[in-house]
Amino acid sequence: MRALKIGWVALSALLVPVWAGFAVSVAQDAKGERPQVQGAAQGGGNALPAWIVTCSNANPSAIFACIMQQSLQMQDTGQRIASVTIRKDGEQAFAIIQLPHGVSLSAGVDVSVDDGPVAKLPIESADQNGSYARLLMDDATSKAMRAGTILRIVATSMTGEQLKLEMSLSGFSKSQDILLTHG
Repeated sequence: MRALKIGWVALSALLVPVWAGFAVSVAQDAKGERPQVQGAAQGGGNALPAWIVTCSNANPSAIFACIMQQSLQMQDTGQRIASVTIRKDGEQAFAIIQLPHGVSLSAGVDVSVDDGPVAKLPIESADQNGSYARLLMDDATSKAMRAGTILRIVATSMTGEQLKLEMSLSGFSKSQDILLTHG
């Protein structure tokens, strides 16, 4: 199995509602630049953190709840490619990894921090917004993400090509502290 790498600008032409052969690596473009991460504003001292915490009581139970999230988006259109959303469910936290259409549901998804051990996760569901896998945020996973620099996510397209995504773990610890305190 090989990973097909194409330029970031060329990737936008592939992002259509139905992908016949989605097979790209978006870790870097041809110039070595990374795709834009939600909140990772360019330039100046006004850059937002890569991990955004949002809290609200807008739910059926009116209970105050928080999530932390990072999204990878197309620079030119703002279209989301993938996201990781972490929330607490009672005492346990978990991450929902949202992947784009065109990934092989049966192949699942591989997740690792930096060059650490790979967790093989099943894709649990899919809808009009993409496919979803769940990662339990146990102590070992949380410690690895707090100490790490890159969250690596690898999915397989329906044609067997790899989709490699990298998300920054910069600011993860601060955001997780907020989530655990208020969430």
